[in-house]
Amino acid sequence: MMIGLVFASLATASVDLQATADDAATETPVVEVYSAPRPISVSHPIYPSKLVHRQAEGWVHLHFMVDSSGQPYEIAVTESTGIEEFDRAAVEATAKSRFAPAQRAGKPIDAGLSHKIVFYLSDPSTSAKRSFIRGYKRLMAAIQQGDRALADQMVTNLVVENLYEDAYAGLAAYAYARQWGSRTDQIAGLRRAMAEEDLPRYLPRKQHAAALRNLLSLELETNDFAAAYLTLQRIQKGHVSEAERPEFQRIAERIEAIQSDDTSFVHEGEFGPTSSWFLWLLKNRFRIIVDAGAIAELKLRCDRRYVMFRYDPELEYKVEDKDGLCNLELIGDPGTRFRLIQS
Repeated sequence: MMIGLVFASLATASVDLQATADDAATETPVVEVYSAPRPISVSHPIYPSKLVHRQAEGWVHLHFMVDSSGQPYEIAVTESTGIEEFDRAAVEATAKSRFAPAQRAGKPIDAGLSHKIVFYLSDPSTSAKRSFIRGYKRLMAAIQQGDRALADQMVTNLVVENLYEDAYAGLAAYAYARQWGSRTDQIAGLRRAMAEEDLPRYLPRKQHAAALRNLLSLELETNDFAAAYLTLQRIQKGHVSEAERPEFQRIAERIEAIQSDDTSFVHEGEFGPTSSWFLWLLKNRFRIIVDAGAIAELKLRCDRRYVMFRYDPELEYKVEDKDGLCNLELIGDPGTRFRLIQS
């Protein structure tokens, strides 16, 4: 059994240039150098014994803060295969890890970091069991025929054990949601299918590329522009034809324009069965209107700062430019529906 870890800072920017009038005159800008946290002593999770016996595999993506002494805190599971034992093992191991803190202008500061932990039994699986293949084919046939009762039955009976199977289960969830679910459900299915991978690992190349493009389209439709920008970067890491490049460039320019201008936009969100909801922020100002349910508090895990607020429907919240890219977590009742307005 194996465990893989991939680390990334919440933002990729490493240098900020802040020029004053005097600086411009002398052509000597003031440079503020920033370096992200670095892992020093990584605690590897213990593979849950129950899942070893089941030969189950999974992955967990976490966002967390690293304080000025290198201690992780505010660890949150933002995406995963949904197996609670893996989620707990990943959080516990991350809490035991130690890091070199981020540095800004030579001083240690609190900063955001993310990583993905993959649990697999040997090499990552590249095949499915016959029982899964039969169940998957019957499920997809029921979806294509519009037989929801049979599809619901097949979803219940579909047993997923390895990461290869989970990717295809994500494709099935996407297909099901296209027939009977919401765009949010479709997005969840596609993200599960791609398993937070930039390049094809479980799906064939063509299916992975198609899934990324469908995801980008849905994120743009739902005004999830920061996530769309990240998806666009993933697409551009893979194979992009010359004919496609101008279109993707236009999308990137559109998102960058929305980020910098005075445009306001609304993202409609809904909590699932858990009490947390996550979104990357594109703009610096935002407010939240609750339509049903309740939100108790907000957490911002930014590239260079962590902030927590009590939710106040009368307030507009503001993030400073110097804080960098921020991931917003809302804490509230499962099923809560709301509108997030960024401006």
